Amino acid sequence: METDKDWAKFDKDRYNKYDGKAKDALVSYLEQEGHTIKRIKETYVADVVSVKDKETFYSEAEVKAPWEGEWPSEWKDLRIPGRKARLLQKHATITFFVFRSDCQECWIVKGEQLTLDSLKEAYGAKISKGELFFHIPVKDAKLIKLDKGRWSEVKKTKPASTTKKTSSTKKKTSKE
Repeated sequence: METDKDWAKFDKDRYNKYDGKAKDALVSYLEQEGHTIKRIKETYVADVVSVKDKETFYSEAEVKAPWEGEWPSEWKDLRIPGRKARLLQKHATITFFVFRSDCQECWIVKGEQLTLDSLKEAYGAKISKGELFFHIPVKDAKLIKLDKGRWSEVKKTKPASTTKKTSSTKKKTSKE
């Protein structure tokens, strides 16, 4: 899944600010889930390699810096940089973890959800013109939250219906 796109310039300051704490949060989640961490070293492949039940897992940590507090309801998609396509080519199974800026909440997206048809141009203050991102609907991702040192899934609630249900009741008569 290669594209001819020149990706945004690497932002070393942003990387230094978020990379370590995102990887620490990712490792804490994986260890809680029973994974043994095999590698965290920066090698431009998956951020973390772990093993669970004799199966190897590849995980990539991302931080959505503008995300603070509750996930904004108007943000319908998660956007994962298109340059991450290289990881899909290297690892048959990879999982992406998109953390809130404080790393207390995280969306989990499986690599197979990053498809060519989900790769689209994105717009934003820190996004280069023409830069491509995988757009993944949040309804298709899993949200987890760190609370008192434990990660747990945040259950998605369905929006309340605006249609009123009316019921007609029929009075029983002695003839019925």
